[in-house]
Amino acid sequence: MKAFAIVVHGEHVQDCIPKVDRWKRALMEVSKVAGWDSRNIMHESKLVEEIVNDVLKKFSGMSSSDDSYDRNLVGIESRVKKVEQLLKDKTVVGIWGMGGIGKTTIAQEVFRRNMIKFDGHCFLDKHLGNLILLDLLCSKDLIRIPDLPNTAPNLEVLKLSGCHSLTEIPSSLQNLSKLTELWLDGCCDVTYCPELPCSIRFLTLEGTGIEQLPSSIEHLTQLYNLSLQGCKRLVSIPGGISELKCLISLDLAGCSNLTSLPASIKQVSKLESLHLSGCERLECLPDLPSSLEVLKASNCTSLKSASTSFLLEDHDGGFWKSKLLQFGNCFNLEEKKKVIEDVIETHLLGQDVGLCMVGGEVPERMRYKNKLDPRFHSNLTFVT
Repeated sequence: MKAFAIVVHGEHVQDCIPKVDRWKRALMEVSKVAGWDSRNIMHESKLVEEIVNDVLKKFSGMSSSDDSYDRNLVGIESRVKKVEQLLKDKTVVGIWGMGGIGKTTIAQEVFRRNMIKFDGHCFLDKHLGNLILLDLLCSKDLIRIPDLPNTAPNLEVLKLSGCHSLTEIPSSLQNLSKLTELWLDGCCDVTYCPELPCSIRFLTLEGTGIEQLPSSIEHLTQLYNLSLQGCKRLVSIPGGISELKCLISLDLAGCSNLTSLPASIKQVSKLESLHLSGCERLECLPDLPSSLEVLKASNCTSLKSASTSFLLEDHDGGFWKSKLLQFGNCFNLEEKKKVIEDVIETHLLGQDVGLCMVGGEVPERMRYKNKLDPRFHSNLTFVT
């Protein structure tokens, strides 16, 4: 096209023939240096694509052997395209199948074709020996997770929050000897929790479909936070919970089928926070550890009795911490007067304490609060 324009230009501008001749010679020299013959490619868009791909290959440092890599693969193109299609709106895609069917080959080819789209790229070896955190947050199509002990033996944190399609957790999880945090909140189709490694310190099973905790729970002696909030199928807590000597927070809010707590919970000597709100079938609260600072039991509509003797027990050799008790909407609680009496006694000992309870009256002696010994600087809050 350009050569034709030069010829036409030469016919009409006779006095510029020397300049036109220089253009012709220059274009002939350029044609010997570069690259793509448009006559061999039907559409201009295809030509542009060829040029871009070639330039990107050169910038990405691919060797000439890489150019023929995909040409030696048979029957892989459709599979690669399927994976690439999935990657358009996913952050994690797993390729599953029996050994020897080419899973790694597919992954390598997908990586080779797409690495040029990123500033940095690296194809990790199958053995993720240095991986310490695996975050698969909200991978809604994830059904199963791989055999992690063999692929990531040093894993410390595993986050599977919001993986709604996940149905099972592999039993091999207990072999992850360095795992300290396990997040399964929102995995609503998980109905069974396997045995867990003793190294676990933080465990959340919020909103899962589990009916019971694994027997290994008593071996989690380093566990400090256990959340079972919204586990509507959970019916009981094992007595072995007494072995959790490091447990600080236990959240059972919304466990609507939970009917009781084991008496051994009193032995959880470092427990500071216990959430039971919305445990609609819970009928009785046993004696609780003296370390407890926050007890939330609102909307426990079946609750009839609740021991609050822990308020009056010495804590940390005489050092008192503030206490908060919530019994909102516990209409069937038969021991309201006893609860209020314990709260007042706690206050008289010089401790900050708050109580939320529907129904019941503030006892007569509360009228004499201002006459208490001025050495007491504690606060007493009632919401009835």
